[in-house]
Amino acid sequence: MKQKKITIKPFLNKNLAPQDTDCKYPLYYQITYERRNTQVKSHFNTFLIALEGLRGKELEQVKFESNILQRTVAYEQQKIGKAFTLHGIKDKYELYIPSLDALFEMYLKKKLLKAVKCSNSEFLPILKFEGFEVTFTLLYKASKLLVENFNKTLPLEFKEEIEAYQKYTAIKKSTPWLVSYDCVMDWLDSDYRAELKNKLTGHFIEKSTSVEKTMSILNVIVEEKLKNT
Repeated sequence: MKQKKITIKPFLNKNLAPQDTDCKYPLYYQITYERRNTQVKSHFNTFLIALEGLRGKELEQVKFESNILQRTVAYEQQKIGKAFTLHGIKDKYELYIPSLDALFEMYLKKKLLKAVKCSNSEFLPILKFEGFEVTFTLLYKASKLLVENFNKTLPLEFKEEIEAYQKYTAIKKSTPWLVSYDCVMDWLDSDYRAELKNKLTGHFIEKSTSVEKTMSILNVIVEEKLKNT
């Protein structure tokens, strides 16, 4: 099916109240397809004074979100065919833009919480599993310090998943966050998966099964996300 024109235009929604005295307004995007349009709020809840003269991180973010929106519409159009409209595209955007890092971390946090609960540790009440700054890595480190012989009680499969997460995040270190921001939409691209597999191979020396395991875990996480949304 021939790809029809999709236009993505960022704008500041001045119909809403500014964030503060600096008159920063929320960033939105207008999507136009088949002479119809809809508006989508920035996934990152960004507020700006103006779009003119943007540079650096803010400019890269606008380009990044515009690209993911473009790909979201194109993907849905190809999947649905002639019956496709922009109806529900906001929800689809929020489905495809979450980062694989965040989904992987959420997946491990749930398993870690279950493992800590099973240990019946007296320290469970002080291990807080909520909050933006409470990362899986920090919780895992705290669990090993507070719960006696914690690592010995973990199933082998969970240990392999933790190693897979550590290797996956290692390939992103020292990389600007937008450059290393791989999302669900990226995973749906076979070229991205092939590139990721090559990168992981360099981190799992002589462990080809570990690379396959990591790719398999990510696939399960993404499929679960798509299925439950």
